[in-house]
Amino acid sequence: QVWQALYIAIVLVALYPFQCYSHPNSESSVRAFSEVVCGSEDHKVMVGFAIVFTLLYGVGFFAVCLWANIVAPMRAAVSSQFSVCFRFLFYRFRVQNWYWGSVLMLRSVLIALVPIVSPDSGKAQLVMFLTVATICLVLQSSTLPWKSYLLNHLDTMVLFSLIVISGAQVLLGGDLWSVIPCCALICFAALRNLFVVCLSNVGGCEDVGHIGCPHSGFRSCKSGDRCPGRGCRSGLHCNVEEL
Repeated sequence: QVWQALYIAIVLVALYPFQCYSHPNSESSVRAFSEVVCGSEDHKVMVGFAIVFTLLYGVGFFAVCLWANIVAPMRAAVSSQFSVCFRFLFYRFRVQNWYWGSVLMLRSVLIALVPIVSPDSGKAQLVMFLTVATICLVLQSSTLPWKSYLLNHLDTMVLFSLIVISGAQVLLGGDLWSVIPCCALICFAALRNLFVVCLSNVGGCEDVGHIGCPHSGFRSCKSGDRCPGRGCRSGLHCNVEEL
């Protein structure tokens, strides 16, 4: 789970050697290490390590998680060890959206690739980020994959806020004082929506479930309800057959 949480940060560091910006003399340097000229011997060594690390961790770890999500419907029902090993991929999401862990990792990879696309053009990077964020927002709002009702709305609002702020940067040409009012308005709207969501979520719980759970049919329950039989979430989320 720690490796998945740090995935985007580690991939970003691994891709540093590929982020070169141009100088007026037609040469280029690594953005994170301006003293390293792209194409030099030092840069070639950095690129070599970056390729190896990206393949082993960036591609390798993602491939393992993708394989686990593909075979999960078959393996989780017959192997408790599989469910324990890859629990970090499934336990945060609803049972019908068990694959969302791989979607989040793919989103991280695409965001990490943004600085490499046209390093000298901030607008090109913003356009790519807007494209990735918009696609993720559509998928997130249409599937609502998180078990928590609050997390679904929070993730949607974060993506929407990033899209609006990035779009304002593109349209206003990076004028900070023109973007500040837009950011303040977004923060106010986000806090208001969070307050409304929290109020609507008090005294109830949402549909949940997870792969490998012996009880697959869950429905929402009111505060104070308890399952007569065993439950997967300390009795707060009741099996339909048991109620």
